[in-house]
Amino acid sequence: MPRPRNTAFWATAPFRKLTAARRKTADIVICGAQKSGTTYLAELLASQPGFYEPPIKEVFFFNAHWQRGTAWYASHFQLQSSDALQIDASPAYMIHPAVPARIREVNPEARLVFILRDPVARAYSHYQHNRRAGLEDLDFADALAAEESRIAADLEAMEADPDVVGVDFALYSYRTRGTYARYLRRFYEEFQPASILVLDSERVFNHDPTEMGLLEAFVGRTIELDSTKRLSTNAGKYAREPSETDRELRAFYEPWDAELVELTGRQFSWTEPGGS
Repeated sequence: MPRPRNTAFWATAPFRKLTAARRKTADIVICGAQKSGTTYLAELLASQPGFYEPPIKEVFFFNAHWQRGTAWYASHFQLQSSDALQIDASPAYMIHPAVPARIREVNPEARLVFILRDPVARAYSHYQHNRRAGLEDLDFADALAAEESRIAADLEAMEADPDVVGVDFALYSYRTRGTYARYLRRFYEEFQPASILVLDSERVFNHDPTEMGLLEAFVGRTIELDSTKRLSTNAGKYAREPSETDRELRAFYEPWDAELVELTGRQFSWTEPGGS
């Protein structure tokens, strides 16, 4: 759910754009995956000293607002005199083919963060999100069966024209979005591995010490965990027994998960022996 409009922030929009040349762009770009905890991760970082996140979390510059230009993008962030690391958390960045090269063009020194969830759970959470929003009438199995026909035109258009946003693809790519390695490859082609961090959402939610250590080392700051602060998460959880559809999805993701492990050089909670 989008955050409430921050009137103080937008009241200064003309001034912010006029001073764009003196402003930063994002140091840390949280690129996805959708329904995997990007909101939680962004708010966790923004709750720490030395980080800044614009009041509107999902700027969507590199996929939907590229034509507005870098001055518009920079207007969302602080002046260059700030020591804070600037955060752009827009989970749609992960799936758009034009995004990796655009980020490198604007800020080749950016640090890219991906937080990934068990793709079977992610697909069902995505589906339930659409059901709650009144965007999906089919049951889960039928929605998966209809997915290819729903998104085919957008996939072709997005590859042909980098300015196509791909609304149907974003809405109905339940299965496809979980083929994480497919999308991560594009970012590894544009950035060195040292500029990319891929996190496991379950471990982040549980404040796993190893996972949090990876995050701290990547951002170069200590992350203080405060259980009294309530942080948002849009990664809905649903109590349900695994179905035949789930088992089919698990088999579908096996080769993609193997490629993800090879690409990132790490195991995830659902790829480890005995995992989900």
